[in-house]
Amino acid sequence: MEESIVAQVCGGSSAKGIDARILPPYSSEDISVGESLLVEGRRSSVFLTVVSEIKHHEGESYAFMLSKIEGLARDPHNIKYVQDTAVGELLSSKISLIPIAVYRDKRIFEADTIPDFLSRCFKVTKDYIRIFYGDIDYKYRWPIGLPKANREKEDQAFIPINIDALLRNSFAIYGKSGTGKTYMGNILASFIVGYNHSVSEEDRVSMLIFDLHSEYSHFLLDPTGKPLVEGVARAFNEDFIVYTLDEAFTKVLLDARLLKISASNIDVDDLLICSEALGLTEKFGDYAYAITNAIRNRRRARSILEYVLKEDYNRLQSFINSLDSPQEKNVFRANIPKLKRLAEYPFISLDEEDSLSEIVENLIKGKNVCIAFGTYENDSLAYLIVANVLARRIWNTYREIGLKTSSRKRLVIFLEEAHKFLARDMYFKTPFGKIARELRKRGVVLAVIDQRPSELDPDVKAMLWNKIVFNLTDRSDIREACIGLPHRELFEPIVETLRRGEALIFGSAISFPAIVKVIDYSQAIDIVKERIQEFYNEIEERRLREKGEPEW
Repeated sequence: MEESIVAQVCGGSSAKGIDARILPPYSSEDISVGESLLVEGRRSSVFLTVVSEIKHHEGESYAFMLSKIEGLARDPHNIKYVQDTAVGELLSSKISLIPIAVYRDKRIFEADTIPDFLSRCFKVTKDYIRIFYGDIDYKYRWPIGLPKANREKEDQAFIPINIDALLRNSFAIYGKSGTGKTYMGNILASFIVGYNHSVSEEDRVSMLIFDLHSEYSHFLLDPTGKPLVEGVARAFNEDFIVYTLDEAFTKVLLDARLLKISASNIDVDDLLICSEALGLTEKFGDYAYAITNAIRNRRRARSILEYVLKEDYNRLQSFINSLDSPQEKNVFRANIPKLKRLAEYPFISLDEEDSLSEIVENLIKGKNVCIAFGTYENDSLAYLIVANVLARRIWNTYREIGLKTSSRKRLVIFLEEAHKFLARDMYFKTPFGKIARELRKRGVVLAVIDQRPSELDPDVKAMLWNKIVFNLTDRSDIREACIGLPHRELFEPIVETLRRGEALIFGSAISFPAIVKVIDYSQAIDIVKERIQEFYNEIEERRLREKGEPEW
């Protein structure tokens, strides 16, 4: 290797990682936690590693002694002289490295050993990034980010993520608020657009995005709330259909369609999922099905909610008096005012106007759908109602398709604040739980986006084949986010050090775990648009050649 030596291996173990002593002219300030380094082994092998810890190793007593010399300690020129001459010799630092992979005899393996004593460590190069992580083909493999480095280099190579492999199973994007989860969601959605333009129709994947803060359908925002750049549905407006709950939003996005859900399509199960938000009594679930059957048998309405919202006080009282059970009467009477709250939502219609069938039909046809919540962005009840009702329709429709035909209609659902639907106490109650458990083989997967992975049901976490982890600080969240990583206990402290826009990525969609500086979203959009144009230019050139027409 032509690169200068950063450190030399001086100890370690296969379980706890590699220890290496930093060599001059490098110092501890030239290396970052999470940075990738190469280690040249004795047996014609090269190890890919990640820095997990930086520590001062020898010379603490010398440094303490020198700090006591008054003339030296207060003179910056003297301090610099001692640093330049003693650091690396009397005063030395060590780094701890996580072994990731080994390149030997033109083959690549997961690291199952460690390099020998005095093996030399180097800064990672673009050639070895390509060796370990593969090339970008702008069809399946797209540039997700650069390997984290202490200082940016001009010749760095992007690490690719395999979009087709990512969408074979559910995956997760974890991180605290403001760390870059929504940016990553937009980046992945843009790569899916590019992927769909490059593959056959049967391999294409539809997207359903629940866009709570309108950052997919309108503009991505900076930490202060100012618009930065167009969201993916706006950047690729021909590839998306946008629905919104907020009529005012249709004046901002002229192509957006107003979402309507008929009250007759909101059944007891949907209401029970929202029982806490609605304030329904504990007994409501025990008697709601019987009350609904009574309503249907007397042909008053198709659902309990439709009946409550349509009828006036006198008719409701008359119906309550006709119920046989005193318990049913008391429960229904107590919960009518709570159900009436849903009348405040203009997107809940009292007639047959309903967008659900249209949305599902568009998804089956291969369209991408983005649902913008507009002014309802912080309304948990609105989110629960819309997402669950639509998910239940998707569950029923895609299950029927799977039973009737062997073909698959692929779909990925971007689910922000996923714990609202997939927490321990909710997982088996919501349609999203059914989708996660039973529709993967039929091509439907979830993009689980959340800042509290520890709150998700264990069954959900076991289904996640790929994870993109931004900064987390809660110990239980970090531990859950890193499940599935080799040397998990060595990676966990790194997650706390990640800066905004840096992520730990691992799973079947990437060759080996990597800490990356995520690609700039604007750059990702430009790459996808350029690639789509090139793809269709190639098709047109091929068509002209086959027809024998000249290419102008």
